[in-house]
Amino acid sequence: MTIGYCFFLLLFSRHSFFHTFTFVSYCIIYVEHEMFRGHQEEKKRKLASNNKKITAKLITTMLTLTN
Repeated sequence: MTIGYCFFLLLFSRHSFFHTFTFVSYCIIYVEHEMFRGHQEEKKRKLASNNKKITAKLITTMLTLTN
């Protein structure tokens, strides 16, 4: 939505340099935000995978100790 607004300003503005700069800045910020969000989701997936492995090892160890 923000990028659409900046694109609108870029097309219909007399101060095209300023709005071009604003548009490019918002594009960069948006891409950085999406990359950061993707990185955070990847970290969560890895952490969940590691937690499952640790839980499986713990259950296996407890079962072998009780038998």
